[in-house]
Amino acid sequence: MVSYLIQRFIEGRPVTITELIQVSSLPYATAHRRIGELIDQGLFERQGRGGKRFDIVPSARLIRDFFAYAREIKAELTKIYVGAAGGDADDYFFGGEHQALALNEQQTRIVKSISGVEQARFLFHDDYYFQSIRHVWSDFRQRIGSFGNFSLLNLDDLHEELIENAARQTSKYDIVSLNGPWVAEFASRGALVDLGPLVEANATMAPSFHPQVWDLGHWRQRPFGLPSYATAQIMAARRDVFERHALKLPTTFEDVLRCGKALHDPAAGRFGIAWNGQEGIDIAHTFMFILGCCGAPIVDLAQVRGNFEKEELNGRKIRALIDSYAAVEALEYMRELLAISPPNVLNASWRESLDLFLHGRAAMTYTWSVHATRFEMDIDSVVKRRVSYVAPPAGKRGRSMSPLGGFVFAVPSNLPDGRKEMALRTMAWMSSADSARAKDGLPLSPLFSLNGDLGAQVNFPVYNLVKSLAQKHLLNVWQRPAIPKYVRIETILGQEVHRILSGSKSINEGLADANARIRATDEA
Repeated sequence: MVSYLIQRFIEGRPVTITELIQVSSLPYATAHRRIGELIDQGLFERQGRGGKRFDIVPSARLIRDFFAYAREIKAELTKIYVGAAGGDADDYFFGGEHQALALNEQQTRIVKSISGVEQARFLFHDDYYFQSIRHVWSDFRQRIGSFGNFSLLNLDDLHEELIENAARQTSKYDIVSLNGPWVAEFASRGALVDLGPLVEANATMAPSFHPQVWDLGHWRQRPFGLPSYATAQIMAARRDVFERHALKLPTTFEDVLRCGKALHDPAAGRFGIAWNGQEGIDIAHTFMFILGCCGAPIVDLAQVRGNFEKEELNGRKIRALIDSYAAVEALEYMRELLAISPPNVLNASWRESLDLFLHGRAAMTYTWSVHATRFEMDIDSVVKRRVSYVAPPAGKRGRSMSPLGGFVFAVPSNLPDGRKEMALRTMAWMSSADSARAKDGLPLSPLFSLNGDLGAQVNFPVYNLVKSLAQKHLLNVWQRPAIPKYVRIETILGQEVHRILSGSKSINEGLADANARIRATDEA
């Protein structure tokens, strides 16, 4: 009964007491008595379904004990496999089928043929995608390089380390990852190698990527980074909850507020919507995203066929867009969201809002498409196969626009020639079509051609949404534009927007202050 209950918990399926008695193969009275004993022991719990009906669920203690048991079993298996191969247990990644198929013999042979590749050092963002690359790279079955050759940092620390590394006489790293909007900052400093010759020598590289994804690594129409992965900002909604309340999925701000009010039930442990409201990068990203759905970017861009042309940047006109009707609409909407959000939303990081939705405590969430992997596959997820992924709801004067985010691989310019050549060859291999397809099990590959993979469509419904957004030209990079002072603007917005929503400033006051600070930054 314990095994069955844990299995159904992992699958996100309810279990009735009658079902549990049946799988026990015990006489009815004996099974019923045993279930009662397990409840008394604090291992099982009753969870009401309305009226006198209830489900049996594992207690927090049982879940904790089960995960500890599973970790012990994994540790023993690791010792067996790693011991047999003479490898290091700390480097072992127990990844099942995905790990076994991560790289075929030909791909491994190609990358190992690059002189010096086993000493390559990487500086990456600390997320699940780059963690998976590290596991594949250092797994003893391929043993391309060492686990210790990777430095994974959070977003703030990664940006700081990139700045410090650019100031060094010789780079500590051979290949680095950059958040898309940072490319202009580091390219304008001369800190990155111009990849034009590499791209020209690999004619199939650029066509392998969607044009907007390929643009992530460009500044002034020159390539300084190659896409590692891309992710689109979207909305995720609990399909089962919406259906139970006979509600349609939202397409506008008004829909979000109306549905959120109907589904907001803090007493039952569920909130209308979860989003990233923490001061700094989190709330700045949320504001820029919602501002785009109101029809405006944060900087002045030429409008072409209903969209914005990112090459025509004019930082001197930032004021006209930061302190605008669209910004007021975005902030008024965000302020209304507070009433249907968790009480601590203005302290919530993206990880916290993600976990809130993952554990079934929010009916909707603004999120990145890359997180669909966790919703559908994470062992802790209670929402798997219960989520609908929808295009971002639009404001009154805006459209359903989705900013394209993600990271690019780049090579620091302060590398010695020998290491630079190795880094360029390695990065070209990592960005090749074959290599990217091999990593299809990782979160949202930037190769949109993978949408043709039926297995991917079954496992990740979000692929269909992203493909649809791409076909309708609703993906963009202008909501988070690659401009040299992007991080400074992001920092200012992260402070001023938070002050507005926390009530220490009015909307007009906060926007005026943000505008003045951004204009001063632009003129500095």
